[in-house]
Amino acid sequence: MGNTEGTTRDTCNGSVSEGPRLLLMRLVNETRALCGAGTYLNFRPSGKIRGKNPPPGQCNTENDSDCCKDGKLYTTYKCSPPVLSHTNATLILNSFQAGGDGGSPSECDNQYHSDDDPVVALSTGWFNGKKRCLKYINIYGNGRSVRAKVVDECDSTM
Repeated sequence: MGNTEGTTRDTCNGSVSEGPRLLLMRLVNETRALCGAGTYLNFRPSGKIRGKNPPPGQCNTENDSDCCKDGKLYTTYKCSPPVLSHTNATLILNSFQAGGDGGSPSECDNQYHSDDDPVVALSTGWFNGKKRCLKYINIYGNGRSVRAKVVDECDSTM
């Protein structure tokens, strides 16, 4: 599997980072996730964060994930396409299980989730300051659909 747009998860700070301004949301249903790719107009960097090396043994490169480089500056973007009845997205692989590449419990409920459960992490704008926590969204693709529970805000690096 792996990602389809070159988007990988990082351990930096929970913002969309360097590279194309894709907005990541993770959906785990049969170990798959969604990476938002809506219409972007005039998105500009919102700041920078300095990467820190993860603690020994904590850099999980499962599903093509990358780890931050100590001292490297990462450009951040706080943007999401508008929430519409239908918003385009791209699939990406990620895990919410303990020991998976998600790295820590989900933000909404401080729990890990089985990769068999349909859960999703939304980009910053869609996550809306936890207002969508534990609510369900419908995700459509390839002629199929899944109803997934929002459990986290996502981050990515390119």
